[in-house]
Amino acid sequence: MSRLSVPWWQSIRFRLLAFGIIMSILPLTTLGYFNVKAARSNLEETIGRQMTVGVQRLAADLETLIGSELATVATLARVAGPQLLTEDRNRQEGMLYTLLKEAPSLEDISLVDVKGREIARASRRQVVGTLYRNLEYRKCVEQLKNGADDWYRTFLDPYHQVRLEKPVSIRRQDTGQIIGGFIVEMSLRGVMNELTKRQPEQQGRIFVVNPQGQLVGHEDFSHVLAQTDVRPSQTVKDFLEGAPGGTPGIPGLGAGAQRYLGYDGQEVLGVWTPVSCLGWAVVHEVPLKEAFAPINLLAGKLALGGLVLVLAATSISIFFGLGFSRSLQTLEAGVDEIRKGNLNRPIPVKGNNELSRLGDTINRMGAELHERRQQEQSLWQAEKLSSLGLLASGIAHEVNNPLGIMLAHAQDLQERIKEEDCRDLMASGELEDYLDIIVRQTKRCKEITGSLLHFAGYRQGKESKTAVQE
Repeated sequence: MSRLSVPWWQSIRFRLLAFGIIMSILPLTTLGYFNVKAARSNLEETIGRQMTVGVQRLAADLETLIGSELATVATLARVAGPQLLTEDRNRQEGMLYTLLKEAPSLEDISLVDVKGREIARASRRQVVGTLYRNLEYRKCVEQLKNGADDWYRTFLDPYHQVRLEKPVSIRRQDTGQIIGGFIVEMSLRGVMNELTKRQPEQQGRIFVVNPQGQLVGHEDFSHVLAQTDVRPSQTVKDFLEGAPGGTPGIPGLGAGAQRYLGYDGQEVLGVWTPVSCLGWAVVHEVPLKEAFAPINLLAGKLALGGLVLVLAATSISIFFGLGFSRSLQTLEAGVDEIRKGNLNRPIPVKGNNELSRLGDTINRMGAELHERRQQEQSLWQAEKLSSLGLLASGIAHEVNNPLGIMLAHAQDLQERIKEEDCRDLMASGELEDYLDIIVRQTKRCKEITGSLLHFAGYRQGKESKTAVQE
């Protein structure tokens, strides 16, 4: 029976190599993937916490910065406001410029009477002359007359600066009646510049929106000038949902860091927190590419290192797999030789492992089979000789009897022919009797030899007549 050929994809050699390569690549790839994924998740969580803490600190700084400067004006209005209304103009302007010096974010401050007429004014960008503005019909003065000290508005001045306008009332100390006030204009660009200076290494972008979702502050002031629509950002949407109707003084509830598409279409990680004193929100957004730049760089290095490890592990797997498959091929060839009957060809055995011990066992089995075959051949030869001797004695006995009879009758006939006349023997019929006996014994010898041929498997053909129909 010939050896059956096995398709290469079903061979143990191929399966061993495939298993070694897969088990070299799969664990490293899986481990690297989950490690990078866990690192990205941890980094995102860490960045989110840092952003949350940072934006809360910025909101607190914004409240402190704006609140402290407005508190300075409110303190002046409460302590020295009534007296300041009665001072001369030089004294009033000197006090206002002192305020501008102490509050760097203040751009313009006006002292008005109860009717909204400007009494004195100090400005950083304009030269104040002897003519003052009539602010009677401005909404800020209306809110001042109503005592709405928490009212404010934001607007762009002629220099394209975002300003915060807010009234601060002056009341009589005895009755609390409003007798005048301050109209304060604060530069939000200066506020944002001051805030960004406090966060020099902050990633991403920081901006401030009012309760209507309008951009009132941005670290890149060009967005404020262009009035970029930031309402598509999810954090701004969350803030607006937490401040219904844009009513000042109703802050939203800050949410945790989340992924979404920013107002510029980039996927960002964003967080926001309210500015309680103004009803605004400080938003911090970091593009994911920028946020995950360190982990992406690390992932690239890990991928390169993993590739080197995979190649090394694959090479080792191929080396040991080929060695194992060669041992299997050697064993297969040795067993096939035994199957063919070549018992005197031992399998080459190398090393000291399971396969080498298996090869040694097969060699011992082949040697034992070879020895047993030789013993069987010797025994068979002896039995054959014994059988031949027994057969020869039986044949000799069977053949000697008719031969002896034939010899006795032939000798007797020979002597009588010498002594008697052949015609008398023929006439008496004795000659024919002698010949019949010799013929019968000859046929008996032929039957014995025919039985031997039949026993040996030899068949002598017989002739017979057959009618062939045309």
